[in-house]
Amino acid sequence: MSEFYKNLSIDFSALLDHSDDYNVVIRVGEEEKAFQAHSVILRARSPYFKTALSSDWARKEGGSIVFTKPNVTPTVFEIILRYMYSGDIDLNSKDTSDILDLLIASDELLLQELFNHVQAYLLTYKKEWIKKNVVKVHRTINSHEGYSGKPQNRLSKPRLISFDSTLIKQEHVARLCDWIDRKDGKAYTFENIPYKFRLLIRGTKDGFESETFHEKCDHKGPTIVVMQIAYSGELVGGYNPIEWSTGDSRITTQNSFLFSFPKQGNIADAKISRVNRAGYAIRVKDKTHGPCFGDKDLWMKHNFNAYDSCSSDKDDYQDRVTNLSKFWVIEYEVFQVIKK
Repeated sequence: MSEFYKNLSIDFSALLDHSDDYNVVIRVGEEEKAFQAHSVILRARSPYFKTALSSDWARKEGGSIVFTKPNVTPTVFEIILRYMYSGDIDLNSKDTSDILDLLIASDELLLQELFNHVQAYLLTYKKEWIKKNVVKVHRTINSHEGYSGKPQNRLSKPRLISFDSTLIKQEHVARLCDWIDRKDGKAYTFENIPYKFRLLIRGTKDGFESETFHEKCDHKGPTIVVMQIAYSGELVGGYNPIEWSTGDSRITTQNSFLFSFPKQGNIADAKISRVNRAGYAIRVKDKTHGPCFGDKDLWMKHNFNAYDSCSSDKDDYQDRVTNLSKFWVIEYEVFQVIKK
């Protein structure tokens, strides 16, 4: 069998640079620099984009799918995009700080081959830089996801984290524990939280169907639901201190709450909304419904990844957690909250 990978790589790289049929605009970084691409290539190369650019909910402007990634720099995303088209990458000419950011971004975008390559490069050629910049490495990695152990451990073992989540970090967990215990004094740090967060379900891994939610999450006691809203990237969710089940009733509790981390999960913007009418705190519905807080405060139905499958409106809780009345999610996770 003949192999012509080199010419294939060149041709696809040219397709990225000069094309008249781009159908995706990706705005990256805080300045939202725009990159054009082809959805078929992005979806074929990355499981992350396969979900993010799903026809069920992709947003279009002027015939193009529009997607934002504010937490990835334009420099890093250009490297990733070139790799996704051509399969080529040269790290020797790149700044080491950018290579570290590339490691994090490739992990987030589920580009395992690229992640492994970048990790091996750092461990082989940049050991001294890592040692000299251990604080920077620590801060960079810890700002993207919660983990435990030394930075070198994170580089040598993907996703070495102290709890399993792609949405929330250690500081989010500590803040949620503060709210669960209604702490007024000194806040928890992740190291001294009194609860374990055990992942029960993740949408991109287990599916977004309401039936699957009930199969994995019913009768598991207190839980935290976290979801990332399509387009805006907001993290919103709620705490059910009792349990999930099916039927047609309401659960009375004064200890449930809703929450939001509006700006891409920024902890500084964290907001809590406690229940106002305890008798309406949790709504129990049939298997076509997922988590339902209040009579209409935060509901998930059917396929949570499908267009307008989720909703929010102020009713039985103090405040709304999002200004969107209807939306759908790019990811969601449910955690069993277990007292240590």
